[in-house]
Formats: sequence, C-alpha cells, structure tokens
Amino acid sequence: MKTEILFEDEDILVVHKLPGMATESGRLGEMDVVSELKNHLAHSVGENVVPFVGMVHRLDQPVEGILVFGKNKEATSELSSQVAKASAGFLKKYKAVVYGQMARMEDSLFHYVRRGPGNKTIVRRGEGPLGIDERRAELSYKVVAIRKNETELEVKLGTGRYHQIRAQLAYIGFPILADTKYGSEESKQYSKQMDIKQLQLFAKELSFVHPKTGEKMHFSISV
Repeated sequence: MKTEILFEDEDILVVHKLPGMATESGRLGEMDVVSELKNHLAHSVGENVVPFVGMVHRLDQPVEGILVFGKNKEATSELSSQVAKASAGFLKKYKAVVYGQMARMEDSLFHYVRRGPGNKTIVRRGEGPLGIDERRAELSYKVVAIRKNETELEVKLGTGRYHQIRAQLAYIGFPILADTKYGSEESKQYSKQMDIKQLQLFAKELSFVHPKTGEKMHFSISV
C-alpha cells in the first residue's frame, strides 16, 4: 500500500497521501487513497461487505499531505461538521514554495472564485456581489524563507475551494513551483531548470477534535 497510515482506531484513519495519487475516484486502472484504505480494512469486515471509508476532505492529486477519514457514518458526520465550522478545531496548515520574492511577510487573501473550462479555478477580486457560480475564497499566509527566486510560505485556509491555494497565489503573481495548471511561463521554465517536478504544495499539519473521545488530535509530516 502506497498510502501511509499515521493513526487508526475504531472511528478514524489519518493518513499520509503521496503526490500523484487521487484521494478518490482515480483514473481507470489507477489506485486511489479511498480504494487502498478499503482494501486495508477488508479483513476486518464480513465477507462480501464493502468497508466504510468516509470522505471528510480531500487533496488535489498532485498534492502530498495529511488526510483524515471516518470509519463510520457518525465519525464522518462529526468531522465534516468541524470542517464546516472554522471555530470547531479543524485546522490545516500547508507548506507552499512559490516563484518570486514576496514583499509582504504575511497577508490574508480574499477573492471570488468559480470553476472554469478545463477544471480550472478562475479568480477575481472579492468585490461586489457574488456572480453566478462564484464562491468566497479566503486564506492567510506567512513567509517562512526567501531565496533567490523562491519564497516558502506557511498557508492556512479559511475556506476549502477547488484548487484554492494554487489559484489564489497564482492570481497575485506568485504561482507555486512545478504547477503546470496555474504556473506562469517563467515559473514553469524555472521549475524545469531547477528540476523541480513535484508540485511544491504540501498539507503538512492537521488538527481536529476526535469525533468520539473529544481529544484534540494533531499530526504533522516533514516535507
């Protein structure tokens, strides 16, 4: 199994997803995280019973990082409720390495986003009424390190929109390295020159309240 299990009990699974693997419903013939976990749990359920793996949140296929799944409907519902309520304790922190040197050491970004052609997120300034199919997108970041042509960021999501971090950072002129969908010609050329093939976005920390015990849970990976 490619997916690494960081924690498991009777209610939840916390895992480390590798880059290039879909969270769910991968391409025909390709394994995804949910399918791997169902195979992992198959030994503990009755014959001809499909194990329950509840989706709480997901990561884009090229993104590496931490995910939590529910092993029953009650746990999944409680975790999903925490995701919906930002104050409930569900917190994700990301590491992103972008092309260029950022002048602001920390900032909050607020935009309107919608799904465009080619499954690409279209971003505009968060002003005026929401347009058709538009949703609010919010995140905050802090600069961790600045190098010659790169800036390393710690990013916290305020909302969980499709391709949000990638699209918002690209919109303000700092695309994530090795991002073939949202990168500029300059960032793509630099990534190729530096032999950076993996998208430089990582879900490096995850905190939440255990859905049954109420214990505060925290997980991190080195990336």
